[in-house]
Amino acid sequence: MDGKNIDNIFGLVLAGGQSRRMGRDKSKLVYGQKPQFQVAYELLEGLCNQVFISSRLDQEQSLAFGNYPLIVDSPSYEGRGPISGILSAMKSFPKA
Repeated sequence: MDGKNIDNIFGLVLAGGQSRRMGRDKSKLVYGQKPQFQVAYELLEGLCNQVFISSRLDQEQSLAFGNYPLIVDSPSYEGRGPISGILSAMKSFPKA
């Protein structure tokens, strides 16, 4: 390492897309008998101090992600695609 503080490395699984091109909810894709968001979450768990699932408000309300820690897209970034999740995470944890 280069000596920089790495205590605040957080992982973010971008699972809140509208899936317009795919035509179905990406959060429900299965990979190795698990939802794809769960596989990504578990991979990041061993590499990051904390991991979050990025979701749209309507996904949070539908309980699509169970008990996983969520960062819900801020209404001010709504409709901007994947950057909505990234900006919402940065707003939630500006020092991470």
